[in-house]
Amino acid sequence: LKMDDGKILIGSLSGLFVYDPVSGACGKIHTREERRWLRVLCMHKDSNGLIWIGAKEGLKCCRYLYDGHVEEVSLKIPAHMVQIQCLFESYDAHMWIGTADGLFGYDMKEGECTMIEDVPGLSKITIKGIEEDNSGHLWISTDNGLTRYDPATGDNRTYYTRDGLLSNQFNAYSSHCKDSYGNLYFGGLGGV
Repeated sequence: LKMDDGKILIGSLSGLFVYDPVSGACGKIHTREERRWLRVLCMHKDSNGLIWIGAKEGLKCCRYLYDGHVEEVSLKIPAHMVQIQCLFESYDAHMWIGTADGLFGYDMKEGECTMIEDVPGLSKITIKGIEEDNSGHLWISTDNGLTRYDPATGDNRTYYTRDGLLSNQFNAYSSHCKDSYGNLYFGGLGGV
């Protein structure tokens, strides 16, 4: 993630690093509150400038301090939420959190996090990627299909190879994007 000062935050399986492209210096950074191992799988800078870090160990939210450190921001996050596969901020100030155990929604206005349960195609399944179409529907790639989910109504539909997908299993860690025309792309075992 590129920061406002030009430095780049890099997440890896051995922790969080800050890289200065001007000096070429790169160093590991720790949160001030704890120094435990953090295996970063995804990161997102939200519309408020906060850094969301998805890791095997769970979810952290931090503020970048411009001195090679980050400061943790306290959030009401369920302790059982681990192995964060992807993060996506929707237009309505929700952070969508894809995990190895399903989908969570964090309402950034209310400060509340809920697991999306009892939704066919999204319950107890590994979420690989999340994108939002121009109508506000979330398209969620998983290890068993691609689900269109309407957060406002709960309506959903899961698509499989029988519907024209190249594979039912999708790739994790940024194998998805939306182009400037509104087209959504998801990478899977059979291609894009």
